[in-house]
Amino acid sequence: MGEKDDRLQQMRAAYKRLDVEASKRAHQIPLGQRSWRFQIETYLSDIVLGAIDGIVTTFAVVSGVAGAGLSTNVIMILGLANLLADAASMGIGNYLGTISKYRYVQKERAREEWEISQIPEEEKREVKEILLAKGVEDKHSDSLVDLISLYPDLWVDFMMSEELQLAKTESPEIYHGLITSISFIIAGTVPLLAPFFGYFFEGVRQNQFTISALATGCALILVGLVRSKTTFEKWWVSSLQVLILGGVAALIAYCIGYFLHFLV
Repeated sequence: MGEKDDRLQQMRAAYKRLDVEASKRAHQIPLGQRSWRFQIETYLSDIVLGAIDGIVTTFAVVSGVAGAGLSTNVIMILGLANLLADAASMGIGNYLGTISKYRYVQKERAREEWEISQIPEEEKREVKEILLAKGVEDKHSDSLVDLISLYPDLWVDFMMSEELQLAKTESPEIYHGLITSISFIIAGTVPLLAPFFGYFFEGVRQNQFTISALATGCALILVGLVRSKTTFEKWWVSSLQVLILGGVAALIAYCIGYFLHFLV
């Protein structure tokens, strides 16, 4: 575990306990390099996004087909087709979205850098307006503007975050898209396990929808637990939210399949 990661984890733990002394000790740890754990946390949102969508959409297919009273073969064909096609779509969409955001932020940053170099007085006036809007007294604002303007990178960062409300983004990585797709496939396989094993075991085949629903529920609870690491909610609250939303989507798909069965 790197120093930066250790510092961050200790600060989080101290805040969770509202332990002032522990927070002071954590703040004394020097900033270090990002560790493997810190890197994993940066991809948690991709994992959760892919996993939830994979579970919900695949089980929605299973529910719709079950509601229509169709065969296991149809469940497997539609489920696998949905699994692979949506996984590719999710991964590509996530990667392209990351690229688009990165390019937009970089373009705005280049504009701010140009304005600071070409029209610094106008930019200083904007800094002062921002500071005044945040409650800084006029007698203090000029000295703060002068201090910020001494450091070009800090100046640009200030304008990006306070004027444009844009956070600094890292260079886009294809890993975001790949992790989303892989998470989608792994999690989306869960609802299809019961129909698959139903080919080999009579007991599973007779109760495949019930078993699939239970397995899906457990998977959603697990994803909710992982999600709580990014939202800092209590794990059972996050799991319950994910479970309810997934259950609603599955219920809608089941009802549609059930009613369409009488129309076809």
